Amino acid sequence: MASAMVVEGDSAVAMQGMMMKKKTSTPSILRPVTLEWVTRHFFLYEDGKMMYTRDGASVKPEEMVLLCNNISACQIDRAKASDLGKKKSHVANSFYITVPSYDNSEWSKTHTRALLVTHGPEDFKKWITTFRRLKAVVNMEAEGHTVPQEQSNESGVPKVVHSEHSLEVSALAMSDVKFEDGINDENALSFDDEKQHVHFNLKDEIIEVPDTGDGSERPVIPDVAAVVEEGDIGGDAPESEKKVAVTFAIVNSATIIDETDAPVLKKKASVRFAEDSCEIAAEQGSVEHDSPKSNIEAPQAGFTVGVGAGAGALQSNYEQGNDEIAPDSHSNEGILYPVGCKGARVFAYGDSLDELTQALTADALLYGLATISLEETMDDETYANTSPQPFLSELKAFSIEYLGKSADPMKAEKFEQHLGEIISFCKLSSNLKDLHPIRCRDNTKVREEIVSVLQVLENGNEEEDNEEVPTVGILLPNLEYDSSSGLTAYKNALQTQDPADIPSGSQVLACVRQQMGVPYNWVLFQPSQTELIVEDAGSGGVIEMTKVLHDCYNDRVLFGLARVSFMGETFGRRQIWFGLEWSGEDCTSVKMIRQLRDCALQMTEFIGERSFTMTNVSATDMTPDAVCAWVKRSCDVTDYDLSVMSMNAAYIEEQKVIKEYYLKLAEKDAAMRVAREAKRKEQLRKERLWLRQETKDNMAPLRTERREKWSKMKVQDILQDLGNEDSLSGWVLLQIDI
Repeated sequence: MASAMVVEGDSAVAMQGMMMKKKTSTPSILRPVTLEWVTRHFFLYEDGKMMYTRDGASVKPEEMVLLCNNISACQIDRAKASDLGKKKSHVANSFYITVPSYDNSEWSKTHTRALLVTHGPEDFKKWITTFRRLKAVVNMEAEGHTVPQEQSNESGVPKVVHSEHSLEVSALAMSDVKFEDGINDENALSFDDEKQHVHFNLKDEIIEVPDTGDGSERPVIPDVAAVVEEGDIGGDAPESEKKVAVTFAIVNSATIIDETDAPVLKKKASVRFAEDSCEIAAEQGSVEHDSPKSNIEAPQAGFTVGVGAGAGALQSNYEQGNDEIAPDSHSNEGILYPVGCKGARVFAYGDSLDELTQALTADALLYGLATISLEETMDDETYANTSPQPFLSELKAFSIEYLGKSADPMKAEKFEQHLGEIISFCKLSSNLKDLHPIRCRDNTKVREEIVSVLQVLENGNEEEDNEEVPTVGILLPNLEYDSSSGLTAYKNALQTQDPADIPSGSQVLACVRQQMGVPYNWVLFQPSQTELIVEDAGSGGVIEMTKVLHDCYNDRVLFGLARVSFMGETFGRRQIWFGLEWSGEDCTSVKMIRQLRDCALQMTEFIGERSFTMTNVSATDMTPDAVCAWVKRSCDVTDYDLSVMSMNAAYIEEQKVIKEYYLKLAEKDAAMRVAREAKRKEQLRKERLWLRQETKDNMAPLRTERREKWSKMKVQDILQDLGNEDSLSGWVLLQIDI
């Protein structure tokens, strides 16, 4: 996100990148807290000027807002956790830039103090390294109103020395800029536009800032010690009281670099989790100042309260309501409890989400970790009707920041001040990654918040099930033969119906012999002396049979029967059946000719009566006109019209009946499919319920064993055991003494 040494106008850009600053153009009373932070693009030039804009690197310098004229006259300070409000976990990457005012070639004591955090560890290191370089170089090269470093120190702006090894830290960016003497933020967004720049939607790495033991904080230190002079440059205290030398010690074991603790999948799932969705400070007049001793609620069944075997007196101290907790004498990698705190003990632990909800009492101040899967939050009915997916059983890690409605406001404030250290301690001890934060004051909301996050994760992973049960079973076949598909009514039945439902030769023949038999009105049989073997059959009449013979059976010997209908207004509907002895034009083998001769008599007997038989005819000669001529020559018909027009009228009526047949067949098939699908789902439902119960039974001994083990373990060991478990869900709530 940051870059260096870009030529811009008369001066080269020494450093540039995105950081955040606190919006100051709109009074804070008129906007929510989350709208006070805006993203800006900062530029630091080789001549010492530092400017910013909201429009990125394409803006000209004259359109930018000036932060300082000379960085060498500014002081760089590290920030404390208490300076960051709800962003305490980002303290390790925060730093102040104090810019003295310059008037009439003199530096005054009034100043602008900006709290900034970079976009990551690399950017943080680059910015601070550039500051150090310019503080040493610009002091000698600057002209005009550039003030030597010694002068700035004498006027109340102490010099700050940074060790290059102390810059390996990370966080998000935010700022708290105070403008005095009429300095305005010209590039501030409007109230509506500002919503698009509230969150710095990038990963941050949280680094713990250990405590010195006397209540003050100390930064994360690399391999060597460095000395920093810190002072209150905004007051009128004597110069000797403003400068305080602080020696940094080496605390390598306290450094934590981890994934972000920000809410998960904000952008991917289009869900925003408001950071201030839960109230931290108790409302005035609504909090009863009850002592922990008198208002500790009794533990609920299913989880354990007051555990903490790491210090033998922890459980007894909790039961007696003793505010002073004796720290554990043993450590986990050198860390006993959150820095700046007196001690940490287990308030309660358990297995299920319901147990966690019951454990959160109204007067408690707790921080906890939990691993939960989405399928564990489902009731039996929802679980049974949900398609099994691997991600449903994956454990997701949550951090729980709980401040009870009846908690002591003073203790709640202290708890908030040390929340960053508490988070770092729990992360280091548990080694859990990708924690999804849950912040609540009402225990009934915890389950709702956790389930909502799990559902967001589910929406990002689930695959769409495109399988649908059709309302109409099979597709209607083409009522007329299509040479491109090659499917007749009989061939379609072979492909779509069960073998048991395929009609036999005698059944197809009986259908053709009916006056309005559906779906067949013609049939072709293989030559045989023993039985009727269907080769093909259709519902498209003589025209369809002619096309099929020409396209598919021009090299075959076949015997068939066809029904021809005529319909008119005066005579109604009349049917005539004629037989067919077919030998294709390409049928020249002696074997086939012998088949025709040997089987003709037997096949004529099998097929039965007909009005006439067409023999020695080619497919091209079998036209509607030719068929009408055959009927007129063979049948003595005088009472109805034997024309192509009357044949076509009968054909249209017959096709309507055939279509209705297929619709009923499709409805029947669809009903059978629905019944089969319902049976399959019910069987799957029973299997899933059985599997769920079996899994619970198998997990029960493991959970009992873990409870017994946790009852004898230290706080850090319990957290570590929870983080190392990848198949057994659970939760731990800690009570921190501050």
